[in-house]
Amino acid sequence: MTSMPVNYSAATLPSLLDIASCLGELTTAPQDIDLIPQYLLTLLPLSHATFALVRQVDAERSELVRCISASSDRCALPPESFRAAALNRELRKAGFPDSSSQQPGASHLPTGDSGSANPATAVSPVSAGQRMVLIAYPNGDIGRSTTDFLSTFEGTRNFLARSLAIMFSWTQDHSVLGDPFAALSKREWQILLQLDSNDSEKELADRLKVSPHTLHSLIKGIYKKLQSPSRLVALKRFHHAVRQYRLHKMQLAPQ
Repeated sequence: MTSMPVNYSAATLPSLLDIASCLGELTTAPQDIDLIPQYLLTLLPLSHATFALVRQVDAERSELVRCISASSDRCALPPESFRAAALNRELRKAGFPDSSSQQPGASHLPTGDSGSANPATAVSPVSAGQRMVLIAYPNGDIGRSTTDFLSTFEGTRNFLARSLAIMFSWTQDHSVLGDPFAALSKREWQILLQLDSNDSEKELADRLKVSPHTLHSLIKGIYKKLQSPSRLVALKRFHHAVRQYRLHKMQLAPQ
């Protein structure tokens, strides 16, 4: 886990290199992406930030896969109805059906201490049928820096969308990492992803609803295929492969 970045302000917006450095690690492990809104608050002059993943089920329905919001210490989060309205408004702009059958709870967003009534928003594809939605509420410190802020926000959106697309490509098809990971079965791959945690084998067995003996046998098979004597070595090989794949794909991705 990477440490929290330093605080920036409207007067000292970070460079895109700073943003990539701080957010990059969050998109190398699926379990870390829930921290994205909190990191955005630290990097950009925001009072609130919402990060969502939405999957289109069919032409009439979409499903909210993930929706995480964070607020600065001095501001309370906008009511859920306001955030839902903003989320669905952006989905409609992108040609997606609403993520809920409920009507938006309000037609405006709170001003006052909560910041701008017009949040910066963006919708970007990150995998087949799935979109990332960012909603960022600037705080009162922006002043004349609105243009610079929007430019930085757009660069942040672009970087996150590209990074998440790469992450979803290897989580959904581990063969892209090449040998020896391509030799893992689908079940072994899912177990390897679960091993990338602080949980013991017994805790993993309980979560996966298998016996500890069965899980241990599967893990031994994974270590054999990865030519790794231990969990630590297997995870080091895994993290190295992910970083190399991500670096390669980021170099190829359009800017």
